Amino acid sequence: QAFAQAFNMFPNKPVRVGDKWIKSINMGAINANMKTTYSVKKITDKTVTLDAASTIDMGSNKGTQKGTLVVDIATGLVKDGELKQKFEGVFNIESTTKIKGKEM
Repeated sequence: QAFAQAFNMFPNKPVRVGDKWIKSINMGAINANMKTTYSVKKITDKTVTLDAASTIDMGSNKGTQKGTLVVDIATGLVKDGELKQKFEGVFNIESTTKIKGKEM
């Protein structure tokens, strides 16, 4: 469940620049629900660049996440990206996650 956002982000149809869709994830193990809106910003012959904006509900803690993901067309795996998270409630946290995929 924790990795669902990284491995199951695309809709079940081809995408084009400008397309948007929403994916929801229920992470029962940590009592959290995440709703992410993806937008296709750029497509090359090897990658798709997505903007991602999420809301996260963890009961008494609420959060947001925004960032950009560069996805390899051949594998569907994230090659590069950055996500900024902010949580408020019982705990307040701001963080940035950088993603750098490794080609095999």
